[in-house]
Amino acid sequence: MSTTATQYSYKVRDAAGKFTEGKVEAVSEAAVADKLRAMGYVPLEVKASNVGMNREINIGPKKRVKTKDLAVFSRQFATMIDAGLTMIRALNIMADQSENPELRRILRGVKQDVEAGSSLSASFAKSPEAFPPLMVNMTKAGEAGGFLDSAMRQIADNFEAEVKLRGKIKAALTYPVVVFILAILMCCAMLIFVVPVFKGMFESLGGQLPLPTQILVMLSGAMKYLVPLGIVSMVGFTVWWRKYGHTERVRNVVTPRS
Repeated sequence: MSTTATQYSYKVRDAAGKFTEGKVEAVSEAAVADKLRAMGYVPLEVKASNVGMNREINIGPKKRVKTKDLAVFSRQFATMIDAGLTMIRALNIMADQSENPELRRILRGVKQDVEAGSSLSASFAKSPEAFPPLMVNMTKAGEAGGFLDSAMRQIADNFEAEVKLRGKIKAALTYPVVVFILAILMCCAMLIFVVPVFKGMFESLGGQLPLPTQILVMLSGAMKYLVPLGIVSMVGFTVWWRKYGHTERVRNVVTPRS
């Protein structure tokens, strides 16, 4: 792990509520936040000063917040609240320690909203791409009933059970999916490489080919168009599903309510 110091700009609030900005050198954002808290400040934002370089490095697709990330967050957050930590302090710790960079970014925004007087559930509702309606509603119920720690623990139980179920489903589907994909690849290879060889043989013999053989020859000729179209369609569907598959509207279409 690199220990080279980097210059970070920060925004903090002191005990009197006054906002202050500045710059400091440290090895990581977490180190800057720890240093500021030790000085009695409440860190609101910490980021590397060289924004242009960060944008050049972070050119990959934005990492999604997965159910496993929410399960870990909910469990740890419930433990901190149950141990007597304030909500702001717990959010601050989770915003620094979460392994998912996208969740860290969202939690920083949630912490700022809570500091400004918003409820935790309302802050969650502002990021529907990360926090599902179930989590928002259970958090709202926990805040209203005064059992936020129990509600977050129940959320963690639900998400952990969902992660375990998904793991079992993936494990059960791995073998048939692999066999299905191999069968498709073998059929495509036969139509592309084998059938054209027999096509020339059939034409040299003359006569009328049976209907199934004619259909097979036609499919072989169309494969040079169907294969690229199928690849583009699969890539397009995968991109669309990763972006919109987790939304409530799509879920209602896939699993309509009775």
